[in-house]
Formats: sequence, structure tokens, C-alpha cells
Amino acid sequence: PSPTSATPIAVAPADFTTLYRIADGTLSPLTGPMTSSDYASVLATRHITRDGKPWSWTIPIVLPVTDAETPKAGDVVGLVRADDESPDAAPFGVLEVADVFSWDKPAFLLAVYGTDRVDHPGARLWTSDARSTLVGGTISLLPFADPREFAARVLGPAAVRSLLEKDSVANSVAFQTRNPLHRAHEYALVYGGECVLRESPGEKIGLFLNPLVGEL
Repeated sequence: PSPTSATPIAVAPADFTTLYRIADGTLSPLTGPMTSSDYASVLATRHITRDGKPWSWTIPIVLPVTDAETPKAGDVVGLVRADDESPDAAPFGVLEVADVFSWDKPAFLLAVYGTDRVDHPGARLWTSDARSTLVGGTISLLPFADPREFAARVLGPAAVRSLLEKDSVANSVAFQTRNPLHRAHEYALVYGGECVLRESPGEKIGLFLNPLVGEL
């Protein structure tokens, strides 16, 4: 669809990555940033519902906007990269806006972190953002050309499922860590694999490790 709003949304680098993880199916069954109903469900019940089935979810996937960018429900809005400083930055996709709602950050932080304290990196990640409005809806994005030298090693859900099928993996355990691997991470991953193996003796078990090294 073509944008119907003249003001695009400038998407921060972290949100840019999140939108592409929605687009490639990593954050399935989401088709865009959460609407207010999904957002409230995650904070209150730790799940979203699709086709009558619950999906475990503990942190809302949101897209904040400035006052100047705030669209109306029903708008189709262009998405541009906030770190693209060229005067004619081209949109990398569009958002079909289904919902626009206020962002109650204290309630958000309490539900996500279980404390109203804000003197920790998780809270600062959100409180340092001056925006207080969220938009939800459905995204359509252009294909992403990853320039990184290790791009061929970045596998989306379809490629991972194909790999599991090729290797005849019956069940798998995955672990993602923000910092480099250490002994506690190794133990958690191996212990998870052992638990699955005990429940499914004789089957091939896959162990996935995804260390994310970068900004919090």
C-alpha cells in the first residue's frame, strides 16, 4: 500500500531491527507493532491470543512516535530510518495504522521488570526515550540487504526449520544471551537439552546458541 499520511515515522535503529524480525517471522504471529489490546494482554496476562490460541509473550513489541509523527487509525504511514540523515531518505516500508494509544511507562516498567525502580539499564532504555505515544498495526517492508560480512550466517525462521528437518532434529532448545557466553549460559543450555532428552529418549536434540553482543 502507498502512504496516505504526509509525515513518515522515523524509526530508531533498535526498532528498525524489531520490525524486520516481525517481517521475517521471527516474532510470529505478530504482523506489526502491537495494538493496545495485545499490549494490555501482555502486561496483564503474559500472552497474546491468535485464532483462539494463547501465545506466551512477556514484553510488548511497540513502536513509539513523536507528537509530530502521530498518525490516525486507518492511516498508511511511511517508515524511514532515523539514522538516515539524507534529505530525501526513502521509506523502507509502510505501517497500516490500526491503533494509536498513550504509553504509560511506569505501568509498563512495573509489569515487565516487576519493580517500580528505574535505576537499572532496562528501565533507562525506556525512560531515556521522550516519546509517549505508541502505534500498532500491520507492516509491509522492502527486502533488507544485510551488508555485514557474516550476513550469510544469519538465518531466518524458514531457514532454521529447513536445517532442523535436514538434520532430522525432533526437538530443540534455544538460548539467547546479550553478552558473550560464559559457564552459567552453557549450563542453562546443556541442562535444557538434557531435560528434553530425558522426555524423548532416542530422539535427536538440537541446541541453539545465539549470543547478541552489542548495545542493551
